[in-house]
Amino acid sequence: MRSEAAHSCHCCVLRDMAKSAGQLSAAISAEVKRGELKRFYFKQIESAHVNEFSKMSDEESEGFIRETDALIRSIEAVPHNPNGRSKR
Repeated sequence: MRSEAAHSCHCCVLRDMAKSAGQLSAAISAEVKRGELKRFYFKQIESAHVNEFSKMSDEESEGFIRETDALIRSIEAVPHNPNGRSKR
């Protein structure tokens, strides 16, 4: 298994070789890999259902917002005991 420093050095050599050969795309890719190795970059991952709301019509999305707002207001309106249990 290669050390992180050795891997970074190898990517640097590959970058320089690609640059010397006029392959700027490959040189940039090698430099990006070095940055990823040094944790200069991070990938953002979406865990929600991204297209869930895009499939709704305007009326459906507005209805969803109204229902959610009403639910939040009803939860906030419930008085709570100091011991953490709600009084219903």
